Formats: sequence, structure tokens, C-alpha cells
Amino acid sequence: MCVTHHSAGIALYSEAITLEAFSVIVTQMLGLSMGISYDNPKKCQCSGAICVMNPEAMQYSGVKIFSNCSLSDFKNFISNMGGKCLQNKPQMQAAPAAICGNGKVESGEICDCGTEEQCGPSSCCDPKKCVLKQGSMCDTGLCCLNCKFKVAGSLCRPAAHPECDISESCNGSSAACAHDITILNGRLCENDKYICYNGDCHNVDARCASIFGKGSQNAPFPCYEEIHSQLDRFGNCGMARGSYKYCTWRNLRCGRLVCTYPSQTPFKKNNVSVLYLYVRNVRCITLDYTFHGSATDPLQIRDGSDCDTDRVCINRLCVESRFVKAHFLNCSSKCSQHGVCTSLSECLCDAGWTGADCQTHSRETYIETPGLITERDFWSSKKNRWLLGFYIAVPVLAIATVMAISWNHRKKFFNKKEESLSSESEGSTHTHTTRSRSESISETDIVRSKSEETT
Repeated sequence: MCVTHHSAGIALYSEAITLEAFSVIVTQMLGLSMGISYDNPKKCQCSGAICVMNPEAMQYSGVKIFSNCSLSDFKNFISNMGGKCLQNKPQMQAAPAAICGNGKVESGEICDCGTEEQCGPSSCCDPKKCVLKQGSMCDTGLCCLNCKFKVAGSLCRPAAHPECDISESCNGSSAACAHDITILNGRLCENDKYICYNGDCHNVDARCASIFGKGSQNAPFPCYEEIHSQLDRFGNCGMARGSYKYCTWRNLRCGRLVCTYPSQTPFKKNNVSVLYLYVRNVRCITLDYTFHGSATDPLQIRDGSDCDTDRVCINRLCVESRFVKAHFLNCSSKCSQHGVCTSLSECLCDAGWTGADCQTHSRETYIETPGLITERDFWSSKKNRWLLGFYIAVPVLAIATVMAISWNHRKKFFNKKEESLSSESEGSTHTHTTRSRSESISETDIVRSKSEETT
């Protein structure tokens, strides 16, 4: 531990072991550095099921403690001055006093916008006292607007991709945006062609087109092979100790982005160096930013990008994608087929479902985290509005139909009644006319009869 040339160790965390097993390995390494040897299971005992320094401890789960042998080894280590550096208490230095007006929020300061000139009259911060001005609720932040907290539900971080990311919103009581949560890595996206990784669906062809223009695509393997073989700023797998790292054959497509360039017009962009290469009848192109002002290379292949059939790039290594896909499916299996797993390994339920495992049916739109707005919630609420309109329209239409039918029947009934009355009226008129004619004829006959008698 206290010997400078030997006070270091390396622990490899492979995919084959669990995090608990890895923690046992790290603990054993620390124990070895403090003079504690591996236990002999026949001679060393502890109150637990298995002791920390047992060579097979990493194969067991649960709490582990040091054995009597480990305690004895540590006592010998301390008594022989092997751990003298552990007893060398460093002298604590007082933290420098905060300076109001340097633009840095230090101990005792609420805000620091710089000098009065830098702050300006519209600043929410008092440049002399480094506190918020009277009436101000905040100074900076994605959820701060005009010195006030934004209204709860205001979008502060849109989704990078609708299938792979989740939009976050303000909670109405803080200037900070909600924690950035994404869909768990491994979900299939864009018609199952790619996988979600770190909140985005990494389509390399689309990335080439966005940089070099329409028609540009991910370059074929020979282009990567030719450019990365030079091991320079245009082709590498990162840097180590100030030098470019060489990409192995399997990992060539996980170094720097190389695209095809179908255009006949030279590519122009400020502050970049462009490299063209003609390989097997394909014009390849890549570039290097002279000043990109970023810790990462802007043209570095992003994690989650395809590098071969059923393989993706992760940490500049072309690895099988089945493991990350299986991890997503395994986590999402607890969501009862009514949701997907997030980067917090929690279920984000579909609309109409709620609960930790999405088993509870609910008519309300479910939002996993307060202040979290998802694309699913947006479309689900829109769908709910359509359903609400449908459920309202159907009864109204049914009532209107019944009323129309009823009115039609009533209309027919009244028409028939009117026709009946009309017929009766016509019959009465005809009878009266006939009777009048009969009476007239009778009177004529009587007159004729009297006339004949007189004659």
C-alpha cells in the first residue's frame, strides 16, 4: 500500500461477471494491498456464509465479512509499519474565500453573473451581493424565464428521437430541468433496422447525409481500411498519451466516420480539413475540424452505430448486439407487455396502464415521473381526445336518428289523417249535392204534375 512502485492494481470488469462479483474482486485487491492474504477455508472462519478473502467468494451472493485470519494479517501489517502512510494525516487547507463578481458561484453565493457591466440591468442576480434580486425566483436554468420558474409542464428538453428518448418538462418549482431519462439501450428502432443507444437511433447513412449532403452514405469497408491504416487525424480509434490509437481490423468501422461523396462539387466548410479518397470506384470522404472545441471528436463513430451484421460499436469496439438487445428485453419483460424499460430500469407504461409493472388498467394517461412529458403521452392524449369525441358523437347521432325516424312516422300519420278528413269532406259535399239535385228533381215533378191536372 505504501510502497510507491507497487501501490496500484488493475481489476477487469468483464461482461461475464455481475457487479456484486466485481465488488468482491476490488475488495480482495484492497485487502491484498494492506497485507491481507487469501484465506485457507480449512483454517479461517467468519460468522458469515463465506469470508471476504475466500478465493471462491465472488461466486456467492450476500453480505461477506473478513475472517479471523484477515484480522490477524491486518494487525501484523499495521504493527510492522507497512501502513505508515495511512496514519499520515494530511494538513487540511482552508478553502479560498468566495469572490463575488468573478462569474463563478462559490461557497456562500446564490448566483454570480460577473461584474455590473456583464450582468446588466435585466439580470436576476445582484452583482454586488451575489444573491437574487427582490422578486426573483431564479437566475439561470432551462426552467427559468424572466427570473421566474417556468409553468409546470413546460418542455425543457425535447426527445432526441421519438422511439429512443423521453421529453422532459419543468416541475414549476425549480429552475433545473428534470433528470435526463432515455429508453433503455437495446430497443429496436426505425422499422427494426437499428437499436436505441443513449437516447438516439444511430443511422450512420443519415448522419453522412446530414454532414456531406443528400446521397452521402456510410462508406464501404475498403474505404475505412484505407483511411484508418494511415493512423493520423483522419483515421484512428481515439488518442492515448498524446498519440493516435490504431483500430484493429474488426473495429475499423468504430473509429472515425467515413462516407461516400456522390456530388461533383467540392465540399466546403469553414475550419475543416477535407480528405478525399477513391477506393474501388467509390469516392470516399472524411474531414477533421481544426478547432472543434469539444473533448470528443465530432466525427467519432457514436456508440450504438452498426459496424457489421448484428454488431454495434461500443467504446470503439465492434461487439455483438444481441447482449444489449437481450438486456432491454429482459428488463422490459417486467412491464407486462404494456410498457418499456427506461435508463433507470423502470417501466414507462403505455397510455391506459400504470403501476411499477404496468399491470393496473387506468383511463388516464400515465406519466412515469412527475414533470416528465413523453411522445407517447402526447399521442395518447391526442388519441384519447378522438375517442372522447367519438363517444360523445355516437349517442348524439343515435338520438338524432331516433328523432328523425319518429318525426317521419308522425309526419306520415298526420298526412294520412289529413287525407282521411279531406275524403270525408269531399264525400259530404257530394252527398249534399246529390240530395239537392234529387230535391230539385222532385219539386220539378210536382210542378209538372200540378200543371197536368190543371190542364
